[in-house]
Amino acid sequence: MTSADPAGTCNPSSIVAPTFEATDNCLASAVSVTPTTAGPTGPACARTQTWTANYADACTNAAVPVSVTYTWVEDVVIPVISVVTSADPAGTCNPSSIVAPTFEATDNCLASAVSVTPTTAGPTGPACARTQHGQPTIPMRVPMQRYR
Repeated sequence: MTSADPAGTCNPSSIVAPTFEATDNCLASAVSVTPTTAGPTGPACARTQTWTANYADACTNAAVPVSVTYTWVEDVVIPVISVVTSADPAGTCNPSSIVAPTFEATDNCLASAVSVTPTTAGPTGPACARTQHGQPTIPMRVPMQRYR
């Protein structure tokens, strides 16, 4: 058997079916076996496809069926970042500390929101008009587990 399992890949351009072959004590060489499949199933965020190979020799001895399942993600929806908490000291003179805002991201393929860590270059501007800008970034998605 050979496999090109996309193993949790996001938006694969194509799914290449596995190939199977059977051997038997009465055959001079291995024979190719065409698997059956019901096609892709499951929601876009957890697509699967199973191929099952069956073979019986000329004497109707049936081999034990072998199955291979691929899993992948079809996700074309962008995540959304939102502010969870913000303690903007706007207009405060000489604040003793600046508390960074907290962010979270939601996505159609995530079971729950994930924490987002902002990055910043620190305060800028003159002493009487300081500002601080940040850029939240979403952590990389953890590949889906393979189901077999």
